[in-house]
Amino acid sequence: LDELLTLTPLFRGQSKAALIHQTLNDVPQAPRSIQNAIPRDLETIVLKAVEREPKDRYLTAGDFCADLRRYLESRPIRATRPRMLDRVAKWSSRHRQVVATAAASALVLLVGLVFSVVTVVDAYRKEASSRGVAEEAAEDAQRLQTEAETQRDLARENNKRALAAADEMLLTVGLNELNDVPHMEPTRRRLLQRALDFYQPFLQEDTDAAALETARAWTSVARIHRQLGDYEEALAAADIARRLVEPLELERGGDADVLQAAANAHLARGAALGSTGHLGPAVVAARPALGLCEQLIELCPNHVEYRRDILNALGWIANLARDTHAGLAESGACHRKALVLLAEAHRRFPEENWDEESAFVHHWLASTLADQQQYAEARSHYEEAIRIREELLAADPGSTRIKHDLVHVIFYASEMPVEEGLSSDAEQYLRRGIALAQELHQEFPEVGEYTWRLAQGTNYLQTFLFNAGRFEEAIAPARRYIELVQESNSNYEWRKNTRSLGWPFFHLGYAQFAAGRHEVGRRHGTPMIY
Repeated sequence: LDELLTLTPLFRGQSKAALIHQTLNDVPQAPRSIQNAIPRDLETIVLKAVEREPKDRYLTAGDFCADLRRYLESRPIRATRPRMLDRVAKWSSRHRQVVATAAASALVLLVGLVFSVVTVVDAYRKEASSRGVAEEAAEDAQRLQTEAETQRDLARENNKRALAAADEMLLTVGLNELNDVPHMEPTRRRLLQRALDFYQPFLQEDTDAAALETARAWTSVARIHRQLGDYEEALAAADIARRLVEPLELERGGDADVLQAAANAHLARGAALGSTGHLGPAVVAARPALGLCEQLIELCPNHVEYRRDILNALGWIANLARDTHAGLAESGACHRKALVLLAEAHRRFPEENWDEESAFVHHWLASTLADQQQYAEARSHYEEAIRIREELLAADPGSTRIKHDLVHVIFYASEMPVEEGLSSDAEQYLRRGIALAQELHQEFPEVGEYTWRLAQGTNYLQTFLFNAGRFEEAIAPARRYIELVQESNSNYEWRKNTRSLGWPFFHLGYAQFAAGRHEVGRRHGTPMIY
């Protein structure tokens, strides 16, 4: 938002080192100092959103959006500008090393002055003894050692904060916020590449004291490589993270930070193995994360982040196990456990929003049950996922991500009534999902994923009508599907499939033939031969 308003980057260092220094030490320039036309209230909202300390920022994305809506509706906003005293306190917090250095310098000067006075007095009185001088020198040495240790701890803390800031600002946005936003895939990849560059200096730390932060950095690098499609690099980075964190588990097994870092390293390795096609080893690599997350909850039962961590671990293990086809029972067990944990989370943390996690679990539990041919129960979970996503969409009707997720689950759900012999219900699902997919396609015709999703639903409909013997009705969706696949092939390279048009041409030709259009049907059915 800041860059959209000012048309300039938040930080403008000319080198990686300069950018890192600015990120750690500088305050973003006020938008109105660059573009004086920016309203003061909007600048206040932006400055609060980019505050360095989490407690000074908006607590949730919903609070941020609510303040933006107040501004758009010309109502008073809740964000306030910091007072001069607050600014001084924040500057001191950001420049603790400078403040510490100044304090240390003053202390050294004071000690030097005292030492000089003592020396003069001793010179006049000639009563100084060698033992007194030796004790004073030992005290000075001890003080210098303490100061050195303080500076080292401060540097380590700064590294930890820098990594946390990168995770929040770069990874959260790059991996999650922009993942399904139209037009933003090139921007997302650039942001992830910047994050990858940012982490490089932290990967070189080889001291025992910095092992935890270094392991976290390697885990983040593994996640970035996997998102960029560099699966072998992702696996190598995850292996390094595991090697770094294993000794810490033995030494500091009761430390929540170590447990969380170890769980994330296991999941990163499992995800990387899954992406390279090694599904069985992927499940084995990811499983320990679940036990570590359970220890986290037992250690810190009121920590919301750890609740989300265990749900994330269960989701990864469940989907990796499901992809092996031999692990459907384990996949279902993980999803059912996630539902139990979600129910507990709703009771314990009613102020938190768990709808996204709930929809995800119901969706993929339904898919697992369908693979096990338990169609009635699968349908009930699909319907619950649809209900939750419809409520989310009603609360945020402009969200393309929620709408796309809703279309996805509806198309999956449409297969259940067919298996149960309820064809009218299946058709209702399909037409409902196609209508939503058509809205996305009309609004963003250049987004290949939306084109393909509409094509998928149209194909389901024409296949359904064809199998039901409703050949005349199948002609229009069969034609439309062929058009959409051809459009998708031109806009979305990775979806290309030269065989994907064979059956649609056959269905179209057969339907036209069965409907009495013999010559046209023969012509359209011919491409199936090739």
